[in-house]
Amino acid sequence: MDPATAVPTTSPSEPQRQPNQAARLRARLLEFLKFRVLAAQEHFFADLERDSDLPLDGGGSAGPNAREAGLDLTRFRRWLREAGWIEALALDDGDLAQVLEQARALYTEDRA
Repeated sequence: MDPATAVPTTSPSEPQRQPNQAARLRARLLEFLKFRVLAAQEHFFADLERDSDLPLDGGGSAGPNAREAGLDLTRFRRWLREAGWIEALALDDGDLAQVLEQARALYTEDRA
């Protein structure tokens, strides 16, 4: 593995990932979310929304998409762990927020 192109993981005990591994993991997570979001629609995301009394810079939610949407990525990581999809925990907050927003755009009905 070329350390110059490796992507750090969130866990120091995990090996570094290559960029194409992160893309594959994002795609697999999106597929994992597909039928859950289709079935629950916006209720899926309501369960992940940040409590209104929490500060925007706290709670493990980094990334502009998560901040705008009010999604609590710490809560999402907990849900992933409980759902048994621990592999996705290697993604950083920006990747998780991107996948959540993509799932919302692709698998929920129009909000208009």
